[in-house]
Amino acid sequence: MSDVSMSTAGGGGQDIRVIRWLVGLNLLMAALQPVSAGLLMSGFGPALRVHAAGGLTLQLALLVQVGAAALLWRHRRAPARVTGVSLALFVVVLLQNALGHGAQYWLHVPMGVGLVGALNRLRSSLDPPPTTIAMSGHEP
Repeated sequence: MSDVSMSTAGGGGQDIRVIRWLVGLNLLMAALQPVSAGLLMSGFGPALRVHAAGGLTLQLALLVQVGAAALLWRHRRAPARVTGVSLALFVVVLLQNALGHGAQYWLHVPMGVGLVGALNRLRSSLDPPPTTIAMSGHEP
């Protein structure tokens, strides 16, 4: 079941919106990283600082996401998988930052692509299920 509110004891609809917002913010930051990398490869020197700062900011924002997810899970307002996935993504960004600083781009870049995909998947799993509209007189 992809609806998070269905798998939590208290529903937690408002709380899940906080996590969705954090995941969306992290997805946006992760999606902007290739722009600064492209500028860097084009020879725009200041893009290195922007890219490094973006990676550190993403790492810190994911840490906030882990903390929020863990707190909500502890109070039974979010499923444990959200905390687990958030923690795994934090570790991935930690490793990715280390690989980038070590010029190990052969692994740094694919991890970034995977990160964007994983954040997108997490974000879509937190969306509420689509509602069905019943047409009058057309009962199944």
